[in-house]
Amino acid sequence: MGRARQIAGNENQDRIILDSSDGTADAGDFLLLDASAATTDVGFFINTEDGTGEVPGVITTAQLANDSVTADKVAANSIGVSELALSDGTANQAIITDGSETLSFGDVKPEGAIYGATALVLGGGGGGGRSYNGSGGGGAGGYVEQTMSFIKGTQYTITVGAGGSGASTVEGSSGNSNKGNDSSVGNIIAEGGGGGGAGGYAPNGFPGQNLEVGGDGGSGGGGCNPSNAGDGKAGQGNDGGYTTDGAHPSNKSGGGGGGAGQAGENGTGTNDAGNGGNGTSSSITGSSVTRGGGGGGGHYEYFGQTEASGGTGGGGNGSGNLDPTAGGTNQGGGGGGGGAYYPSAPPNNPGANGGSGVVILSINTGLYSGTTTGSPTVTTSGNNTIVAFNSSGTYTA
Repeated sequence: MGRARQIAGNENQDRIILDSSDGTADAGDFLLLDASAATTDVGFFINTEDGTGEVPGVITTAQLANDSVTADKVAANSIGVSELALSDGTANQAIITDGSETLSFGDVKPEGAIYGATALVLGGGGGGGRSYNGSGGGGAGGYVEQTMSFIKGTQYTITVGAGGSGASTVEGSSGNSNKGNDSSVGNIIAEGGGGGGAGGYAPNGFPGQNLEVGGDGGSGGGGCNPSNAGDGKAGQGNDGGYTTDGAHPSNKSGGGGGGAGQAGENGTGTNDAGNGGNGTSSSITGSSVTRGGGGGGGHYEYFGQTEASGGTGGGGNGSGNLDPTAGGTNQGGGGGGGGAYYPSAPPNNPGANGGSGVVILSINTGLYSGTTTGSPTVTTSGNNTIVAFNSSGTYTA
């Protein structure tokens, strides 16, 4: 056992000094202080000597045996958030580190964990057809809104489809060069809208090619065929409208492009083109927005009829004596069909471009990683973070 080297009775500083310089002090030696003496002063302390001088009466880390402070030596609930110098988190959060010696409360998202989100994926709208006496409006891009799963740590490519170009030639109509482009995230693919078909002269000038029939797509393109138009993809859109014979076989007003929520209207023959189908509304961003309208058909106007309207949600207007209008940007709207106005000649106005698509993600804010490329617009709605990709990019879960 260690031996007491000095016992002193300095006023207000009673002390006992252990001399360990001779190496005889054993690990785990105890001092028993007799508190029965009335003269024992409050605030006594213990000094030790290591052979080089006295060390103040403080227990240092080096003087603690390994594992000597165990859970049973810490009073229950004695260490709280304030002792850790942290701001309290919310329910079900844990203390996490940023890898740079900073602790905070946060949601635990282990690598490989799977969490859900809602995605709205809208393809690019189809372009309007080239007038050859009338034409069809472009179909809206395919519209998909559903839940999906993200795997933590995985990078997901977001593709936002461009709208199809308005047909500048008869041969470019009917989806041959005016179909919209697909949008996608993960395994969700929204097909681009079908291109509008060319006008009533097409069967004569281009026999057997069906250029007056609208192209297939997310929603089908309108056309000038008397019984057929572009087909919409099941679960993503609707069919385009066609036309009926007019007073002269060549004077066929085009049908409207299909919309996400409604088929394109049929043209009724001479000078009365069909309106584009209406789109579909969604509140994924926190407020209701309608997207995916079909483009209005084009006609050969000489009786003063007005142009066909595009569907609600970004559908472009068709042409007569006015130029067709493009589908709405990031609304996946179909472009208006080309038309003409008597006595202008020849009746060969091009169609208008379809509008680009969009990909919108709604993710629980506690799970949102914040790691993106492509400069999406990031907002919040309730407990969710809304990430709107107006152009292609990535999200790392």
